[in-house]
Amino acid sequence: MDRQFSFESTAAEAIALLRDQASSNVSRLNRDLHFNRSETLLQGGNFLHMNRFNRKRSRWLRIVGALVAVPGIVAFLTLSGWFVDPSVALRELERRGVAPTVESVFAAAQSGDAELLGILVRAGVSTSQQNASGDAPLHIAAGAKQWVALNVLAEHGPELDALNARGQVALELAFQHGGHEAADRMLAKGASSQASFSGMPPLIALIKANDYEGIRILLKHHADPDIATDRGETPLFLAAQSGNLELVLALVEAGADPNAITTGGLPIVSYLIQRTNQAGLKEEQVVKALGLFIAKGVDLERPDSEGWRPIHHAMAAKLSSVTASLLPLVKNVDGTLWIALKNQDYTGVRTLLEMGASVHERNENGDTALIGMIRQNQPQIVQMLLEFGADPTQLAPEGQAAIPLSIVMGHDEVTIALIHHESAPPPDNYLITPATLEFRKLFKNALLDFYVRKESIKQVTAFDRCNLP
Repeated sequence: MDRQFSFESTAAEAIALLRDQASSNVSRLNRDLHFNRSETLLQGGNFLHMNRFNRKRSRWLRIVGALVAVPGIVAFLTLSGWFVDPSVALRELERRGVAPTVESVFAAAQSGDAELLGILVRAGVSTSQQNASGDAPLHIAAGAKQWVALNVLAEHGPELDALNARGQVALELAFQHGGHEAADRMLAKGASSQASFSGMPPLIALIKANDYEGIRILLKHHADPDIATDRGETPLFLAAQSGNLELVLALVEAGADPNAITTGGLPIVSYLIQRTNQAGLKEEQVVKALGLFIAKGVDLERPDSEGWRPIHHAMAAKLSSVTASLLPLVKNVDGTLWIALKNQDYTGVRTLLEMGASVHERNENGDTALIGMIRQNQPQIVQMLLEFGADPTQLAPEGQAAIPLSIVMGHDEVTIALIHHESAPPPDNYLITPATLEFRKLFKNALLDFYVRKESIKQVTAFDRCNLP
């Protein structure tokens, strides 16, 4: 008569066998041991017996400790299926009064009875069918937060990326309900890190859910860090948008393209710089992130749709530390001079000029740097620009030359710097310019006032020689 299947009986037999073997070994070794040099000490009525066996006894205590652990090992092997075959599993189901049906699988998944699930699986009961709600056992266990049951199903169950009636994979439900360890095991068993999570790539979905532990697990299992949504949103873009620099660094370390373009046409590194002030990031953190971008091969010369490069965005945002870290690495500083001038970063102006920025660069209004600084009455910057080759004969967009414009605006110190420069035109040429008639009249009075103020009356003859109307 077949004996009934029992985990306990199987484990007990294995334990008894091992203990018999251990007992036999102990008896044999006891015969081999000889006792010598024993010594009896009587002190204060206390009896102490010392011999070699006492010194070796600790080794046998370790053997006994190992034997104590045997029941747990055997139980694990039993649950894992080492002692189970389909016929035995079916007999165990009969003993428990459980029908070998898919409904029993549904119930075990819902209640988290991992042991029963294991028996049902080995009895050949299907774990791929869906219940009335359209969920397979994997989805039921994940939705019920039954992580041990989910592990059993992932180990022995059906296709791990199967969809339920709502288009969800069990991995999505595991992440949604906080089962990160179970999700990690599913991915290790072959669940796809690229399967759709409710219409989105898993990495995108977890970034939007701020599930950073889940993101770490997906990246560990080689989720594509450059995968994009239908709108072109990449993980790196979303991380930069949220101002999460740790996530930005993790994505770049995982292989995200440091030269990716955002949905707005900005290189990702320029977008990150642009977001620094908006997201309240610390400059030193951004500098650290840029270091990783640079190590991963970012192109610092790549312009956006407006022609701006990362250095332009750093300067425009007045990020001095970021700018200082970028300047030694860039080759092209065109278009940066006016940004420094607008920021009144005059140390930066000199640095840019020394790096080769064009002193003749014009702003959006058509002003050269020299004309712009004349308008702003900045004599020191005017002098600096002249040192780097600014042309005092260049005209403003309205047709005024530099010196007449400065005189009419009453900027005396600027005017002095201009008229004493070696390339300044002679006074006779001050009005050889396509300036308007109105400006020429203004200049006639302003020039005389200037000479009087500067006690340069002897130069009034130059004024007389001007062909004023």
